[in-house]
Amino acid sequence: MLDDWKSPAPYKHIPAEPHAIPGKLTEIIIPDKANAFYFAGLTFPMNSSSPEYPDLIVAGSVLGSSGLSSRLGDRVRQKEGLAYGVGAFIHADNVDSRGSISLYASCNPDNMEKVETAIKEELALLIAKGITAEELANAQKGYLEQQEVSRTSDASLASILATNLFADRNMTYYSELETKVNAVTADAAQKAFAKYIDPANLIITVSGSLKQ
Repeated sequence: MLDDWKSPAPYKHIPAEPHAIPGKLTEIIIPDKANAFYFAGLTFPMNSSSPEYPDLIVAGSVLGSSGLSSRLGDRVRQKEGLAYGVGAFIHADNVDSRGSISLYASCNPDNMEKVETAIKEELALLIAKGITAEELANAQKGYLEQQEVSRTSDASLASILATNLFADRNMTYYSELETKVNAVTADAAQKAFAKYIDPANLIITVSGSLKQ
């Protein structure tokens, strides 16, 4: 269908940029909604080839990228039973200097204030006291296993290859990234997290039939 189609304009990449904006909390009231949802995030200057990206990958895994066996999973869901699901994700653009952290939780509306507090406290603890040797080892192992499993999926592998074409790189990048992740120290992970993640700048949105 596109054989004879000619673009009316040349291709030009529109760069993604981080936004340095102050933190904000927005509440969206949804009457009679059985569940409530928490979502927060912020952006910072970093791409997937930045030297500190492997450090942030490890810190993010400890915080919440590895699901239930993480700081947020252990406390918010397992220990205190406040949420049905909770997690955190670190992302860095493959070309542009735009990194981000995203945090989420789904819970009973009555628990939302406690969920907000628990997430805020866990962020502060990671920044102030860092991570343990056991957490470091588990985060590295979990990340490497996750990458290996992702490459067994045809759809995931096709996505990786397409990304490589766009970013002008090959699979050597992933081999080198995994080596770097495996070499991250607890101190480096803490310092990178403290450098780029300021809880005061989180843009937070909570929704549901929240307490009036």
